[in-house]
Amino acid sequence: EQEVAMKQLESDRLEKSSLASEFKSKEGVISLQISKKRNSLNKITSNINSIIERIRIEEKLKVKAQKDAANLVKAEEKRAKQEEQKRQKLLDDAARKNGTLPVAPKTTNTDVAVKNTNRGAAKPLIDIAPETDNSNVLDFTTESKNLSSSFIGNKGRLPFPVDGGTIVTGFGSYTVPGTNLAFNNPGISIEGKVGAAVRCIFEGEISAVNVEGTDRYTVYIRHGKYITTYSNISGLAVNKGDKVTLGQQIGTMAANDDGDGAIEFILTESGAKTNKAINPTLWIRRK
Repeated sequence: EQEVAMKQLESDRLEKSSLASEFKSKEGVISLQISKKRNSLNKITSNINSIIERIRIEEKLKVKAQKDAANLVKAEEKRAKQEEQKRQKLLDDAARKNGTLPVAPKTTNTDVAVKNTNRGAAKPLIDIAPETDNSNVLDFTTESKNLSSSFIGNKGRLPFPVDGGTIVTGFGSYTVPGTNLAFNNPGISIEGKVGAAVRCIFEGEISAVNVEGTDRYTVYIRHGKYITTYSNISGLAVNKGDKVTLGQQIGTMAANDDGDGAIEFILTESGAKTNKAINPTLWIRRK
């Protein structure tokens, strides 16, 4: 039994050594693949930051437009009230001259001082709130805040983004076995069947769709202050500005360089000063 066990251990050692040698011999090819993937992920991350900044500006402009509209309504109400007061004063003056309205008693300066309880300069109408430390967060509107809250409330229960897909590279630092090659994954790499349905993990709005090649796209979906990114999508089924629902198909899984179905899935939270990639496996249901 000991001899059998020793032979098995030696066999395992030789197999691992063979695999390590194989990885070593292919290290140059793998290094090029990692470099290509790193560049692609860096581009996606840069796009996410640009999209979040664009949304932030659009949200602030939207809020400003709403407040400007409210200011116009208040200004119009104030003008109408002043016009009515002027009209009533003219009518009262005319009535007094005709003797049909008693003459109003004269008001002394002391009376005015006592009655005038509003001290200081007049307050301005509604204005845009000054910049704060959290001014970069996308939760400027009630709608966005509610969507963010709902997204957070479903943490750990969100559906897997690919029908039949499997995570092959996790979130964070990753080292290729048998080599010194490593890279930092801002999301998760999922492989599966070419043509498998890729679905939105939560309701939201398509913030951007980038063309990456012939029938290959990267889709960015906003869920309040969160952005989910789906890269290497084919058979695109959505467009920028579309409202999407939980589980809605946005496209299909395209092939990678090896011919296998694969996508990159990234979850980003917009922050006060910087945006943060967060581990999607903590948010989606385990398969």
